[in-house]
Amino acid sequence: MYMRRDKAVAILKELAAFLGYYDSDEGLVCPFCDAQMTYYKDTGILLHAEECVISRARKLLEEAELPPPLVAVPKKDRTIMECTEPGTWVNVTARVVQLWNPFNQDVAAVGLLGDGTGVIKFIMWESAFPKTLRKGSTYVFENVVVGESYGKLQLKINSRSVVREVV
Repeated sequence: MYMRRDKAVAILKELAAFLGYYDSDEGLVCPFCDAQMTYYKDTGILLHAEECVISRARKLLEEAELPPPLVAVPKKDRTIMECTEPGTWVNVTARVVQLWNPFNQDVAAVGLLGDGTGVIKFIMWESAFPKTLRKGSTYVFENVVVGESYGKLQLKINSRSVVREVV
C-alpha cells in the first residue's frame, strides 16, 4: 500500500512539529542542534532526528564517563557484493577507493569503498564520530547500514557504527 506524497508530507510535518522542529525562512530547524534542514526538505526529518538524538546521547554519556549502550542489532560480516538488501546492518572490511567533497555540513565523508568483490558508495555522517578516513587505507566498518539512494546501493556509517583501521 502506497501513501500519496501530499499525505506523507503532511504527516512528516506534523511529526517534525511534535519533535520540536520549527520553520525558518530557509526551512526546518532542528531543536537539538539548530541545523537548517533545507537539504532534507520533507523526507529526511526522521533520519536527522534519529542521528541527532543518538549523537547527543552519546556525548552526554561520554561527559558522564559512562559506557555507551549496547545496540542489539543483528549484523553479518559481508563482502561488498553481498550488500544487496537495503535496511540490513552489516560489517564490511574495505579499502577507501575514492573520497569526494561532502555535500552538506552533516556529512563527514562520502566516496567509494572497495574489496575484492566490488565497489560501493558510502556516506559517513558527521554524528558518527570525528574519525578521518584516508584514501587507500583499509578499514573494518561495523554496524553500518545498507541503504539505497536514487536506485543505487550505498553504505551508511552512522553514530552506531564503529570504524577501525586495518594495519
